[in-house]
Amino acid sequence: MNEFDVFVNQLRELLVGYGLQEVITSSMVNSQLWEELTGQKLYPILNPISKDLDGLRNSLLPSLAQVIQYNRNRKHFNLKLFEIKPHIPSTG
Repeated sequence: MNEFDVFVNQLRELLVGYGLQEVITSSMVNSQLWEELTGQKLYPILNPISKDLDGLRNSLLPSLAQVIQYNRNRKHFNLKLFEIKPHIPSTG
């Protein structure tokens, strides 16, 4: 395991220790909804698995906002969430 992975694991343990819960949201999102929420274009998926998942996000925040909205709609208000963007090692 490299130093970065060790750091991320320690960070996860620290945040969970402080009572936060890790969420993992999909990188594939609805491009129309994303653009309405952020005003930003997405990376298009050439052969999407569905019309509702036709783009790749470039930020975690709108996806986390959807998680918060989902929970608030179910009367869960005391949320302490975090998400760590997956690390993709360079190939060069």
